[in-house]
Amino acid sequence: MKQWTIDSSDTGVERRNLNHFPESHIREVVGNYTINEEEFRCLKGKWNSSKITLLCGSDGGLKNGVGTCGYVVYLSEVSSPLIKGYSAETQTCLSASSTRQELLGQLCIEYWIQKLKSILKEPVAPLTIHLVTDSQASIIMREKAKHVLGIKDTMTTDMDVIMEIRSVNTNNGFETVFFKVKSHIQREEADNDFFWKLNEEADTLATNAR
Repeated sequence: MKQWTIDSSDTGVERRNLNHFPESHIREVVGNYTINEEEFRCLKGKWNSSKITLLCGSDGGLKNGVGTCGYVVYLSEVSSPLIKGYSAETQTCLSASSTRQELLGQLCIEYWIQKLKSILKEPVAPLTIHLVTDSQASIIMREKAKHVLGIKDTMTTDMDVIMEIRSVNTNNGFETVFFKVKSHIQREEADNDFFWKLNEEADTLATNAR
């Protein structure tokens, strides 16, 4: 699924940088992905000229011990996805949970923004991330992690993912605004059509990763 369509004027430097995560643990988390060249160039044009809000969706699930997650990143409601991807892992612990996969999908988005900033440098204005998820548990855990955590907190299930999200997010320096949506509903039942689309796309990617 790793795709990038380039024209003859492209030197290939950005292509190589975007498609390369030197850290093996990050490569495992982000999994398979597609980068839209046209949307990336649009992002470049806005990066140093205006405030950017990225519209993101993440989802995750667990079935027969295999956890999967999917994620999408958009520049606007009328664009194609800038980045979309999915990954999978085997959960062997007794406390296996789908919430972990939801969080891993969100961590993928954090890693991609970290990658974009490493290539495009600091934007002219702070980034804002609108993150759509159907997991209330993941929102609660992330909001809690913004505050001082006790030793008991750091020993809870999935806290390793939470702490990594917090670390990367702190370095990224952007604001994340969460939007909770209902899962597995029809389009006409949704309060926000585009948020429904984000969640459905992330869900489909996670499901197809099995």
